[in-house]
Amino acid sequence: HSLRVPRPDLSLTIGTPNSCSAIGCHNDKSIEWVNDHNKKWYGESRKTHYGEVFAAARSGVSTAGDDLRATASDSLLPAIVRATALSLLRNYPDNKTTETFTTALQDDDALIRYTAIRSLENLDQETKLQLIGPKLYDRVLAVRMEAALALSSLPISALRPDDLQQFKAGLAEYKAAMRYNADFAPQRYNLGNLAAAIGESEEAINYYLQSIGIDDQFYPAKVNLAMQYNQLGKNEQSETLLRQVVDDHPDLFEVAYSLGLLLAEQENYSEAATFLGKAADGMPQYSRARYNQALALLKLKRWQDGELALLKTLEVEPDNREYFMTLANLYLNFKQTERARRLAEQILQKEPGQQDAQELLRMLNQKK
Repeated sequence: HSLRVPRPDLSLTIGTPNSCSAIGCHNDKSIEWVNDHNKKWYGESRKTHYGEVFAAARSGVSTAGDDLRATASDSLLPAIVRATALSLLRNYPDNKTTETFTTALQDDDALIRYTAIRSLENLDQETKLQLIGPKLYDRVLAVRMEAALALSSLPISALRPDDLQQFKAGLAEYKAAMRYNADFAPQRYNLGNLAAAIGESEEAINYYLQSIGIDDQFYPAKVNLAMQYNQLGKNEQSETLLRQVVDDHPDLFEVAYSLGLLLAEQENYSEAATFLGKAADGMPQYSRARYNQALALLKLKRWQDGELALLKTLEVEPDNREYFMTLANLYLNFKQTERARRLAEQILQKEPGQQDAQELLRMLNQKK
């Protein structure tokens, strides 16, 4: 819905379309041909495009966080671009990211403030109150509603008395907005999420069921309904829903991960290992999925497969103590002290300060 300068170089790097290769122009030529001519006319250099940053982040590239922070903080970019960068930053949690979100809360653009609130959901209670509480008084309705929703999971007693009335008003505005469009599945789903946040499980379940009744293909309602069933111990219903979503959307690796965890909880370790493996393959930078697959494999006494999975987790997070100790103990239990030694040495090459590896090496040297 806009006129853009063609970027065939982006077609090569991240697969985006470009008008030069469109039907009626040069669709009979290769992307390489188009890109070569583009370079002849405009030169070799190209300005970095935010699309490359987003593509890297969505592919789970571990170094994309810095570029996302720079994009989110660039006031010369359109608000929708900056907001997208903020939403993707949720997958790169660290102190720098929290600082970026905190700064974004004060931005002049309401979309940036709104997205920053949505991105701060995993903060501790005190920090959440400190940062999001003032947004209950924002001049824009959408921001006020999002602030109230973000604080709804906290105990009412945690709110300052001065903020309580504004919080209740924000929730009332949110509910009214959702009910106004309650003929649509997402609005019932949102009301279900609010009910779940304030601990009203049965009400949440009813809203999720209503959402699915309106649109059986609206998978977010199925996933959250499955979570509610799981919390109530209704694991068969939960499993059925998650299997439906995974079957219909095999690329939703987060759901495959949830299904794998549920199956492991039910001691169905064989299928758990399968789904956790799919999740780990689809989310290579999320090492926890691979680690849980490793635990399921070890439960099945598939020692070699479990070892390989643990080695993969340490490739992503060499400083993770839990991953290291699980693999080290596996080696020691099978009296494979040389493998344990090599593991410790390899970890120390990457992370010289890893205390558990140092301690293991010290222990093994004493036994010589």
